[in-house]
Amino acid sequence: MKNLRILVPSDFSDISTNAFGPAAKLAELTGGKITILNAYKTGTPSRTTDDDPKSERNQKLHELATKIIAPELLDGCISMLAEPVEAITERAKDFDIVVMSSHGRTGFSRLMLGSVAEKVIRFSDVPVLVVENGHPFFPMEKILLTTDFSENAYKAYSYAKNLSEVTGAEIHLVYVLSFDMTEPATQIEAFKRTKEKQMKKDIAKHFSTISDKIKPEVMLTRKSVHEALTMMLDETKYNLAIMATLGRTGLEYLRMGSTTANVVRHVKTPVLVVNPNSKVSW
Repeated sequence: MKNLRILVPSDFSDISTNAFGPAAKLAELTGGKITILNAYKTGTPSRTTDDDPKSERNQKLHELATKIIAPELLDGCISMLAEPVEAITERAKDFDIVVMSSHGRTGFSRLMLGSVAEKVIRFSDVPVLVVENGHPFFPMEKILLTTDFSENAYKAYSYAKNLSEVTGAEIHLVYVLSFDMTEPATQIEAFKRTKEKQMKKDIAKHFSTISDKIKPEVMLTRKSVHEALTMMLDETKYNLAIMATLGRTGLEYLRMGSTTANVVRHVKTPVLVVNPNSKVSW
């Protein structure tokens, strides 16, 4: 696993510092380095970037970060006069992962428009780790990896494999089969067996070196996929969930959301979201 270049956005709030601890653990684990990014708006369309460590804003960022992150893990602080989502997704292209906190917005505004974290997930070219305060990220013992057997889902496999190799974590590979009461039981069972066979093939192809760490499951449910996954994450102590996005953008995404976005909205478990179009490899 490579030495990760980690970007951590901060708006100086206590909530944003929730990401500092998990970022530090990833840096320690991989020999990586962390850059803290503060993007802010002042009502002016002008855009400037400041990476001078002696500037007042960057000194404050450094002081805030080093309360949690060891100084030797920091690779610098950057402040930008720019729209936060645009600044984060643009800067992220030079990194291997973005680690950020969810601002926990609830209600109609969040469901329709999304938080900064959700927008970064939608537009970032690199994996995004979204964390909540207080959830045990390390020691990493159990990872939930979701699949629908699509090429998009397969793009997330290598990240789970790499993390399992360096932490020894078990991977719970789950396919959620949502069915309707009107469907014949024999048909559902036959479909389930087909997916279980596909899982065995996938494990042999993608996880052959750590097959003993993979616990496959085809889960039958009458709930929606995101409801089933949310319940699973609420009821079982996973350190991390890893999911791929569909890469969907625009009004449909904002109004309805993808399964991944819906899970991120409702769970406290850290979620690593992988854009299937990403060129980043660990």
